[in-house]
Formats: sequence, C-alpha cells, structure tokens
Amino acid sequence: MSVVEKLRIFLTPKPNPRSSDTISVEKQLGVTLYYLKDQGSLVMTANAFVLATCTVSAVVRNVFAVITRELGPEYVRLPTKEEEMVRLLNEMEDRFGFLQTFGCVDGTHMAIKQPSDNPHNFFSYKMKYTINVQGVCDNSELFLDVDVRWPGSLHDAKVFSYSRIDRTLHEREFLMMYKRMVPGYDKVPVLLLGDPTYPLLPF
Repeated sequence: MSVVEKLRIFLTPKPNPRSSDTISVEKQLGVTLYYLKDQGSLVMTANAFVLATCTVSAVVRNVFAVITRELGPEYVRLPTKEEEMVRLLNEMEDRFGFLQTFGCVDGTHMAIKQPSDNPHNFFSYKMKYTINVQGVCDNSELFLDVDVRWPGSLHDAKVFSYSRIDRTLHEREFLMMYKRMVPGYDKVPVLLLGDPTYPLLPF
C-alpha cells in the first residue's frame, strides 16, 4: 500500500464522461504484481482479475512506465554524496573483505519471444532468445544501476563498454574517492567488482 500511495498521483484514472468503469490504483498495481509473479502471462492475469487481455497489457505497460520514470531514480541510483560512498565502501569491506569496492557488476539473460526484426541478434549462447541485462549491486544486493537495452548475442564485456556506468567511471563523472593501500604506491580509486568476463580496468 505504501507503493500505491507513491503512485496514486500518477495512476489515478481521469474522469471519463462515457464510462464510470475505471481501474483503481490498487487494482492496477495488483494486476502488475500478479503479472510479474506469473512470469508474464497476460491471459492468466486477465483471468485472475476478470479483465480483457488488452486491458491487462495496457495497465502493465503504464505501471511499468510510471515506476521506471517516477520511482526508479529514487531507488536505483549510484551514490552522489561522500557519506553514501563511504558507507558502501565500509559495508563491502566489513562483509567481504574487499577494500575500496562499492559494488559488483554482472549480466543476466532474460528470455523473450523471438523478435520479428533481426532475431539472430537476440539468440544467445543459452540457445534461446534473450535480452542481456546488466546490473550493478551493492553488498546488500540492492541495485545501484541497471542497463536493459542489449540483445542476447552481445557479450557482457561489450554491454559494459556501452553502459552509462562505464562511461561515468572512465570520464571521472563518478564520485571518486582514492585511498593509498601500500605506502609509496599510487592511491587506488573506488572499484567495481566483476568476474573474468570483464576487462581489467583501473576501476
């Protein structure tokens, strides 16, 4: 219900002189959550809420758009203040023993139906059609950054090279904090952990 209250201003149906049959904000969010838990079945969701499949599709798309636009920046964001970065660095060190590390990056493949345009681009090594989704998480497994734009055939390292976080780190637009680990050697910038799929970079 707390999410409903945050979304109410954006999802409240406008008065319609031709029909009094509108879907409440609570029901819109309920439809969306049910759709997500049911692995994206419009028919099952429509049956559960006694709605037309096309209505469920429109509701889910609209709720996704509003959440992405209005709530996304509040919850999925990179640290912008020094105290936020210090907290991330300290928590990662306390929990895992990694110094100067604020987060971890990895990719995952989300299965999709075969696209009509350039389907071969979306056919991944998993032998199905996917979108390669890159996520950056902190030590509590909360997302700091997400990139959901690339076809499944694209390698994780390539997705990273096209991502906003790579550009931000390369161009030093990110909140950079340096620490000297060994006397007499250069200070180390904040780091992002990745598996051997990713190239070895200064950050």
